Amino acid sequence: MKGGTARPGSATAWALSGTAWLVYAFFYAPIVLLVLFSFSDDRNVGRWGGFTLSWYEQFIDHSQLQNSLWVSIRVALLSTAISVVLGTLLSGMNEQLEEAALDLYANRWRSFRYVTLPQIAPGIAGGALLALTLSLDDVVVTQFASGPGSTTLPVFVFGMIRRGVTPLINAVSVIMLAASIVLVILSLVTQRLRTDGSGRSLGDRLRKRSDSSLAG
Repeated sequence: MKGGTARPGSATAWALSGTAWLVYAFFYAPIVLLVLFSFSDDRNVGRWGGFTLSWYEQFIDHSQLQNSLWVSIRVALLSTAISVVLGTLLSGMNEQLEEAALDLYANRWRSFRYVTLPQIAPGIAGGALLALTLSLDDVVVTQFASGPGSTTLPVFVFGMIRRGVTPLINAVSVIMLAASIVLVILSLVTQRLRTDGSGRSLGDRLRKRSDSSLAG
């Protein structure tokens, strides 16, 4: 006991730490093996046959995979655009900031450009990147909604698995995983911008100027 707070003993701490590492290994070990065997020169996905980039070269040269990739990109961009339009409803926006700008003789356009847009832009960008990631990785909805000639990459890979798993599928999965990680990181970065000092200082300046104008 220190400062009125109970701390776990050394044995309990070691047990909790070991359990946490086991959970991390359970989740991330298959991903590490997937990445590792995507560079294997053996066609058997469970056997290492030496380092090679041939499976990634096959992905580039595979016309059906490339067509399904471009279908996924087009669908993802369209669905992201629709999601952004439907999701951008300034419900979480502090209306007092825009009202303060209007009180300080800014017109509607200047108020939107210098107050509203900087506040909502990081959230819009973060939401768009998450929507893009979810659309690229979606299988279930696409499986029922896609038609002939409009097969997306996840659905095409799912069909390849039914015919047998090869390191080519590992390579495609690694590429999709890398793209998803990049998009998620960009989403987190853009959403983090919502809480930086610039947005708060802008709101504080507007509130102070509004209070001073009302007091005068």
